[in-house]
Amino acid sequence: MPERGACGTMRGMSTPTDIDPKDLRPLLHAEIDRLKDEDLAAAHRALMEIEMQRLLNEMDEATDRAWESGEITEEKIAEAIREHRRKHPYR
Repeated sequence: MPERGACGTMRGMSTPTDIDPKDLRPLLHAEIDRLKDEDLAAAHRALMEIEMQRLLNEMDEATDRAWESGEITEEKIAEAIREHRRKHPYR
């Protein structure tokens, strides 16, 4: 079994990070093709986690830019809440 290295990496299981994406993509496809059927769902979940993290990072960056540009302000948030409550009163 591989030993755990620094920062949670697995020694003996590392992949060089300087591989050109054009070369890496077919390698990943080949790895997926070799997976056992029972491991495909776990691989899919891992890929979805990667995609979710990418999207969350994009949303964080967009939100930061919106705050910095004044597109989002405390006042605009309060006004949006008031408008929503006006349109959708509690019953």
